[in-house]
Amino acid sequence: MKQTWNYTYSQGKLTSIQYPQGDASVPSLVQSYEVFCWREDADSSCRGGKASDRLQWRAKADNQLGYPYSERISYSYGPGGTPSLVKYSTMERGIETVWKSRKLEGNGARLPAFESLGTGVSGNDSARMTVTPRRAPS
Repeated sequence: MKQTWNYTYSQGKLTSIQYPQGDASVPSLVQSYEVFCWREDADSSCRGGKASDRLQWRAKADNQLGYPYSERISYSYGPGGTPSLVKYSTMERGIETVWKSRKLEGNGARLPAFESLGTGVSGNDSARMTVTPRRAPS
């Protein structure tokens, strides 16, 4: 039985992890990969687009391309490179379902200031404002 974890890098960034015996959290995956996409405006398999210093998405899939996937987390960034939207989705029979989204906003010191949770579909989103006195890094 294979017991090796394989890590793949491209331009110094981790692009995939192959788990030795699949992923216990996703039993249907025989060959299990976690794939990391570092390309803006890339296709579903992280091809095309342009290289980025920011992670665009990460996914669990049965191949090194990351598509089709069982779970995926996608990231969008706002001014200054801070995360502005995080979407959690699943895919079954080629249909993507976003089951949670987090909208984030920072203050002038790039500290978390506002977060809303929900899918954005039902209108039943919840919101939380963070007012934590902290000093900005010197």
